[in-house]
Amino acid sequence: MVAVRASERHSGSGVSAGHCRSRSLRLTAVLFMLLPAAAAGQPGAPQSTTTGHVDAAPSDARVQIEELRAEIAAERQRIAQLELTLQESRAALERLSARIGAASNEAPAPVSVAAQTTSPPSPERPRFDFYADTLIRLATLHQDYDGCVGCPDRTIGRFRMRFGAEGRMAPGVRAIFGLSAGELNDPNSVYQTFGSNISRKVATWDRAYLIVRPTRAPWLELQVGKFPYPWLRSSMTFDVDFYPEGASERVSFDVTHAGPLRNVSAQGFQVVVNEQASAPDMVLVGGQAISAWKLGALSTRVALTAVDIRRPELILRSQLDGSDVGVKNTNAIIVDASGARYASGFRYANLIVDGALQTRWPAFPITGAVELHRNTRAISDRNSAESIRVDVGRQQKGGDWAFGWHTFRVEQDAIVSAMGESDWRTPSNVLQHRLGVIYTMQEHFQALFTLYRGRTLDSRLPGAVLIPGWTPGLTEPYANRFYFDLNYRF
Repeated sequence: MVAVRASERHSGSGVSAGHCRSRSLRLTAVLFMLLPAAAAGQPGAPQSTTTGHVDAAPSDARVQIEELRAEIAAERQRIAQLELTLQESRAALERLSARIGAASNEAPAPVSVAAQTTSPPSPERPRFDFYADTLIRLATLHQDYDGCVGCPDRTIGRFRMRFGAEGRMAPGVRAIFGLSAGELNDPNSVYQTFGSNISRKVATWDRAYLIVRPTRAPWLELQVGKFPYPWLRSSMTFDVDFYPEGASERVSFDVTHAGPLRNVSAQGFQVVVNEQASAPDMVLVGGQAISAWKLGALSTRVALTAVDIRRPELILRSQLDGSDVGVKNTNAIIVDASGARYASGFRYANLIVDGALQTRWPAFPITGAVELHRNTRAISDRNSAESIRVDVGRQQKGGDWAFGWHTFRVEQDAIVSAMGESDWRTPSNVLQHRLGVIYTMQEHFQALFTLYRGRTLDSRLPGAVLIPGWTPGLTEPYANRFYFDLNYRF
């Protein structure tokens, strides 16, 4: 018995060979103890005359049996606990796999566990994801000089509502569609203004497109339909509220063992602006090449873009006849017997260099960009534009702050003004500043403060937009447009 118990104490694991040998020794000892008792119960077996000696062995054997039963019950409980822990770990791996699959827009790979007996059902990823945002805006516009009659001094309320869904049709194929509130004849805005005789507000489709990213060619992405801008750009060349219609093709390759170079990509796009039944359409045909770099805490991109705009006079005529009320024309134009047309053609050459610097304060990264732009088909030297943009902070968690300052200088024929930014003083022939503060109250809820301060760049030019009563040739006073927004999104 002493030897058996010593062997039991020496054993450290329920599944080791030493433990198995210890249990065998104990069982053997118990059997030897039970033999006299068994013999005493057999017919014809000699009976001992000492009662205490007969009862002692069965008593010790019962104690050993009870101890073995207790150990077996403890081992079973431990195995049950381990199986529960295994199931919890397996479920955690399934959730992690689903999140990785969501990030890569692919179905998550199944998690296999060796010697798996039972497993909880894998969580199925929803086929559709929904998005929405609601923005309420208080907007003011003020521009004045001494003695001005009819100068703008306006306070209005506006709102924006968007709702849409993204569906996974097949591996590598997604379909996205969405609605938004906006004026039907104003492609430059997705906002509605309060005060139109308490009328109902119109909601229209602002996006509907397919994205194809083949699983066997993850470096390739194709888009077709009405989609957000797929190329890198700023509001200096195209209004932020436009959703181009057409097709886009992009290839992207990560780079290793090339020093600071991390990625190279190339993109082509074809956008239909104004379709004609019996004449050539107005289209944008362009391409962009981007290289991404990593220099310590600084990440930067260099983007070169070329865009050829064909038959731009079609959108000009929509401006002049009132069917497109987005912005006023500020380009030089010619009007003759054939109708109105731009004096210049439009072929863009654009360079953007942007960067993000991680600081010692994670909530306050610094991002900046420099943009240079030229219209290579302008007939005058008023064909260029430049911008500088600096932003500090982030917009991810509750309590985050972000601050931004952007400045733009756009000459008269640098861009097609009909497609320029509608929040500016004018889309071209303008010097424009933008100051912004964003406070993220919760992950999905923000307060935004934005000041647009701009003026006409050259008041002498034909088509220059001027404050009422202003004398051409004089520097125009600044127009100040202030927005206070509350935005909820998910």
